[in-house]
Amino acid sequence: MSLRSYDRWVACLSPDDQQALSMYSLYVRRNYPRATQRAKLENLPRVLQQLPLPVPLRLAAVTPAHIVEFIQRAQQQGLAATSINSYLSAVYGCFGYLQEEGYLRQNPVQPRRHYLPCPVRLPRPMAREDVRRLFALSLSAQERAIFLVALHCGLRVSEVAQLKRTDLDWERHTLRVEQGKARVDRMVYLTEEVEKSLREWLSLRTVYSEYVFCSRQSQKHPDRCVSPKHLNRLLKRALQRAGIAPSKYSFHTLRHTFATELLNAGISLRSLQELLGHKSLHEVLIYAQLYESTRRQDFYRAMATIEAHPQPQLLAVGGA
Repeated sequence: MSLRSYDRWVACLSPDDQQALSMYSLYVRRNYPRATQRAKLENLPRVLQQLPLPVPLRLAAVTPAHIVEFIQRAQQQGLAATSINSYLSAVYGCFGYLQEEGYLRQNPVQPRRHYLPCPVRLPRPMAREDVRRLFALSLSAQERAIFLVALHCGLRVSEVAQLKRTDLDWERHTLRVEQGKARVDRMVYLTEEVEKSLREWLSLRTVYSEYVFCSRQSQKHPDRCVSPKHLNRLLKRALQRAGIAPSKYSFHTLRHTFATELLNAGISLRSLQELLGHKSLHEVLIYAQLYESTRRQDFYRAMATIEAHPQPQLLAVGGA
């Protein structure tokens, strides 16, 4: 389902609900990036269309029992708990907004009752040997610049795709990420290797575009950036050429590797949070579970401090 399909679905609802969802759509489109808009809006009818609700649908008719029925159907279809929770989040967000605005009396999604427990999967960084094999390839100037920006600056694939020439500050050796995920601006730093690769790519590029990595169609559409799908394909092909299974890593793995290396080198979680562009420190804490070398260093440093002080004598209870 596309955003246009969502609009057509809304047009089939009762007039009051059309007005309510029109307000919600404006709110979502004003406050969230396009990828998040799609998740919040498109998943809503995917849930409600599966429920035995009256026609035309009235949002007020949706009850917690309907949500339970959706969960049961989704589980029978083999959907993963994470996917089901994603659908529920779309409904919960929409009905929560409408409840706050006075359109509805209750939110049918009750997180503690309906959300399913999901396994916590630790980020998987790229093995150092695989990183070495990847960059030992005869990479094009564009490929090298793309992979290094992700690996040494921690950018998401969408952020690499949308990187503009004006985001690069050569004098300060910084890169500005405009409106990343959750609409967070941040500044990251350019290493000498990254800066060299970017300068080389920009000097070789034959098409002018405001984007650093422009689309093949840029001669006809100079305002078009490369797509995230294309960046993922570039990495998969490079991994294959390096003799690494393409399914082993994704483009986002480069960002995980960036965080891994920094944390193991002793960077603070607070600094890592800012470099990754996470709003909450809680989002970064999952990395702290992963990096055994940092945890080992912290443990032995703390134990050395403890053992350096004389231990108090323990008093025997019920002595001889």
